[in-house]
Amino acid sequence: MISPLQETKHVFQKVYAREPFLKCLSCAIIPGVLLYTIVFLVLKSFGFTTIEIIRDPAQLNESSSFLGLISNLGNAFWISSAAIALFTAFTSGSNFSKPRRELLILAGLLSLLLGVDDFFMLHDRYIKQNVCYATYAILAITLLLRHYRMILKNYATAFFFAGTFLALSILVDLRQGAIPMSYDKLQIIEEAFKFVGAFVWLYFVGVVAAKEPEEEEPT
Repeated sequence: MISPLQETKHVFQKVYAREPFLKCLSCAIIPGVLLYTIVFLVLKSFGFTTIEIIRDPAQLNESSSFLGLISNLGNAFWISSAAIALFTAFTSGSNFSKPRRELLILAGLLSLLLGVDDFFMLHDRYIKQNVCYATYAILAITLLLRHYRMILKNYATAFFFAGTFLALSILVDLRQGAIPMSYDKLQIIEEAFKFVGAFVWLYFVGVVAAKEPEEEEPT
């Protein structure tokens, strides 16, 4: 029977095994510390207080934790899509074909851009709306053109519905002045299209990352 001391020593040896420890240190711990430090110092230099930097907005404003829940969930979908796509693309190695890895990288970059835009409200505050939409359209079209056959054969349904819902969201946003409905109702419809589109996009990315296609045709 293993004694508690022996078990503790065994666990310690596993945790601090040289290769996995150095890999975790270089890929996660050090980058995490650097990112935290950089973000903190940059925001400090812009005049934010320590509490404003580290606390959740709901705590600062003493508001409900559910404030903006739909928007927050939508952003979580984008970031999850980006994480799944990029992690799979860069860790799959020879298990995935080059075209499939490229599809994941393009999908991951598009997801990341949409997530950053959604989180920081870039197209609402800092960058012209048309510039953002044009960038997303170029990325999406590039992704489709380069991997049309693979998407059509293996992922057509998910890609089509994700694109359709997101396109409808953008269309409502751009044409809301011409639609005879109240602003509140238009916002509900626009956000519903975007929310469902983001969720279906997450499904699309998950399928690409997990499903083994019957045959990956060159693109």
